Amino acid sequence: MKRFFIPIISLCLIAFTFTSCDPKEPEPEPEPEPKEEVFVSKTPENRNILLEEFTGVNCGYCPDGHRISDQLHATYGDKFLAINIHAGDYSGGYFNTPEGTALNSAFKISSYPSGVISRELVNTGTKVVFGISRSSWGDIASQIMAKPSYVNVAAKSTIDSASRKLTCEVQAYFTDSSPVAAGLNFINIAIVQNNIWAKQSGATNFYPEMYDAATQKYRHNHMLRTLITGVDGEAMPENKKETLYKKTFTYTIPEMISNEAVVLKDVEIIVFVTQNKPSTIPVPIQDASQFVSVINVCKSALTFK
Repeated sequence: MKRFFIPIISLCLIAFTFTSCDPKEPEPEPEPEPKEEVFVSKTPENRNILLEEFTGVNCGYCPDGHRISDQLHATYGDKFLAINIHAGDYSGGYFNTPEGTALNSAFKISSYPSGVISRELVNTGTKVVFGISRSSWGDIASQIMAKPSYVNVAAKSTIDSASRKLTCEVQAYFTDSSPVAAGLNFINIAIVQNNIWAKQSGATNFYPEMYDAATQKYRHNHMLRTLITGVDGEAMPENKKETLYKKTFTYTIPEMISNEAVVLKDVEIIVFVTQNKPSTIPVPIQDASQFVSVINVCKSALTFK
């Protein structure tokens, strides 16, 4: 009997010994929380300029406005961005959009081309207006560009070529508190398109570089196709100093807008922050907090997949 039990007891002891010497497995470390990517600048900056140029294919002087706008962009780069809005009688119904027509009415545009510079009211000496003559665009733009902006804005966009889905990630940082109440600053996202060939009065006289004699067509650039956030934009809930705003917008780009194909490789995305709504401009304006302005603007980075 002894011979039977001793080996078993010995084996059990050996097994017990080895088992008790096994080290405990360490507790898994929690995965670090992903760091928040902030790509908008937090350094105070001066204002960039948005020119909303009201134009039309039947406007003989409008190509001169296009030329002046392009020269200003060549001078200032992306600190000066333009959106060409086809609206009013001189548009002949070509390339009209609901948003463009609404803005044409809100800013009381009566002559073409007219430029609204960052939606600032301008005293021309005889009247106070939004839409000003092309000869004044550069001077007014340089004055506004010298002013500090209380908010910076940046954006990254992708377009899925198969589904035509636009994804636009927007960030804005308030380097100072806004003068208007919370909810009265707005994010605006515009889709503009280049390389649209169509007729244009005055092309050979004022901007022959954009005219193709073989087809007798003119190249229209940075044309408004739509404002995906609407005429007034989307309200930003907070606007105090050091507030970081972040939101990702999605939109499926139609194949056609205003009977013209939307060619994805020719589009650009312009994002801007406004204060107050152009659709509800008070008359008369009682104080500065009621002014409608584009405080800052950027051209979104854009990639395709």
